[in-house]
Amino acid sequence: PLYFSVLLSILLLPVTSFFEKIKFPRALAALVSVLLAFFVIAAVIYLLSAQIIAFFNDIPSIRKNLTEHYVTLQHWIEQRFSLSMAQQETLFSNATSDIQDSGMVYVRQTFFTVTETLAFLIFCLIYTLLILYYRHTIRNFLFAIFKSPHKKNLAEVITGSKEVVKNYMTGLIIEMIIISTCNTILFLALGI
Repeated sequence: PLYFSVLLSILLLPVTSFFEKIKFPRALAALVSVLLAFFVIAAVIYLLSAQIIAFFNDIPSIRKNLTEHYVTLQHWIEQRFSLSMAQQETLFSNATSDIQDSGMVYVRQTFFTVTETLAFLIFCLIYTLLILYYRHTIRNFLFAIFKSPHKKNLAEVITGSKEVVKNYMTGLIIEMIIISTCNTILFLALGI
């Protein structure tokens, strides 16, 4: 969470600086920036979960189509490989019994994954808030531990790191926009 918080802090630094310029106290500026980031992340999660809910609502029609294709596949296997429907059902039952036995393991694993993700998100937001609030203290600490000849290099490294992270995140956002646009065009062309 700490590395992600550092990246998020660098991304939120212009927002925090903007709020400080319009006379917000430093703590409030950092808090508002982190809350804005939280709402953006929450909006993305909401949109994804809405898509997942829509998928779950389509499950009955998907199940119907899969059942039709399953029957067609069974007939094709029966003709092609001389396996009767009963033999196919036996093979299928043996394979699915292992999956059903391990179903509770998947539920437990999903619960822990969701809990772990929420904890990660909470810690990231808290660390980001603290990094934004104490950024001047952290900067002064870094300059205090390096000797005078290296302070110029340290300033260059800090400035360069900020630029690299901003460019990296900007590139990721542009890449996501390009991919989502291409996916949308492709799905529209296919009629999905």
